[in-house]
Amino acid sequence: MRKRLYTIGVLLCIFVPLIIIEHEIVYLLFLVLIMILGYLGGYELMKAFSLKSPGIEKYRFTFPLFSSLIILCHYISKYLIYNYLFFIMCSILFTLICMLIVLLDKETTGEDLFRVTGLLFYTGVLFSLVLMLRYNININVLNENFYRFRNGLALIYVYSIVVSTDTAAMLIGMSLGKGKKKLCPNISPNKTIIGAISGLVFGTITGTLFLFFLRNRITLINFELGGLLIWTICGFLLSAILSIAVQLGDLLASKIKRAYELKDFSNILPGHGGVLDRFDSLIFSTAVFYFIMMIGMVVV
Repeated sequence: MRKRLYTIGVLLCIFVPLIIIEHEIVYLLFLVLIMILGYLGGYELMKAFSLKSPGIEKYRFTFPLFSSLIILCHYISKYLIYNYLFFIMCSILFTLICMLIVLLDKETTGEDLFRVTGLLFYTGVLFSLVLMLRYNININVLNENFYRFRNGLALIYVYSIVVSTDTAAMLIGMSLGKGKKKLCPNISPNKTIIGAISGLVFGTITGTLFLFFLRNRITLINFELGGLLIWTICGFLLSAILSIAVQLGDLLASKIKRAYELKDFSNILPGHGGVLDRFDSLIFSTAVFYFIMMIGMVVV
């Protein structure tokens, strides 16, 4: 537990300044950090893949570079007019390059084509959405009546739900969930239903309170279009959906580890395991948040 708390403290000291400080140099530092996390996450996945497909092991240092390049292209896209098109074309291009490499290698299998595609999406595209959320790329410009988060509050909001959901699910699940019905015993034997419900409750409350007390700096829906009650209800529902997404992201990573008979993806973060062990919930819930915001701005 001491190692876990120490690691959390170090991560907070690194992430918080890079999220709240508005400066071009800080933007670049955050970009570098996310690119490093994407690369390390890709490396962890490649190591897992190589356990059942030795032929792909030789690319464990190479393919993660394309995940970092996808993240870089997403950052560059914010300076371009056709930013969506640029990012999509780059992602497709890098995926095709990796698939071609696998296709021409006689030691790899057909399943490796799907592994590489999943690798680039999971550690490239999903990590790049964390970067986009930090800078509100492609969001604020569409509909000012629906969505407006100042500075890095969007990412802080999502991460506050991640932390509260994970913490409540773990602590309450450990103390009250012993001997109780398991959530998904075939995926993660330690997770209980009472822990999942506790995580949902605390994550939803945390997210709702975050939005309510910072409503002067955050807009989910214009008061002229709804009012405080409707605004609060929207914040409550959004926070609940994200809390569920946090737990689904954790189960997704657990499913991958289960398939490759791993306890942790690596031991790079003491007390937590690997990069994907720590950030699995964040990248998945960020993707869900971004998707909801995009739909909402088109509909509202």
